[in-house]
Amino acid sequence: MSERMQSNDAIPENFGRAERSTRRRSTLQHVDVDMNSAENSPLKGRHSIFKFGSNGEVAYLKDQLGEHATKLAELSTLVGSHSDKLEDHANLIEENEQLVTINGNATFSLQDTTEAIIGRLEDASLENSRRIGDLTDKEKLAKSYDDLKKGQDTFNARVDDRLAKLEAMVFRALYGETTQKLSEMGV
Repeated sequence: MSERMQSNDAIPENFGRAERSTRRRSTLQHVDVDMNSAENSPLKGRHSIFKFGSNGEVAYLKDQLGEHATKLAELSTLVGSHSDKLEDHANLIEENEQLVTINGNATFSLQDTTEAIIGRLEDASLENSRRIGDLTDKEKLAKSYDDLKKGQDTFNARVDDRLAKLEAMVFRALYGETTQKLSEMGV
């Protein structure tokens, strides 16, 4: 039998047996626990753990409380771990939102550049139309038309080439930033 079970709850010797029993009952008999579910419990079958209490029963309950405290500590550690993971996910979401913003800004920049080029192309077409309208001589008109057509084709080819280069440049920049961000996030 352990020292804990051999102790007498530090009750002075001058307390009589009836006095000790009354003292225990008056302070502790209101606590009712059904221990029938505990397989090897020394309290099995009793409805009041203190009505027939002994030092062994108190020691058993202390051991049970210790086990529950250990389990609560483990649960607390798990909750802390889950909290850290949730914070990591929140950081990843924030980084993704920043990446979406960067991509959106680059898209708007490409759109603005494209609109500016289209505007210049429309202005050039209007200027060509005005010049064609000013020509009255058929031969000059035909020659000028051919010249303008060649000039228009050359201009269109240059615009298409510049648009293709611009789109490729923006795509490479976006792809590089996206790849770098995804790499930093471990994806």
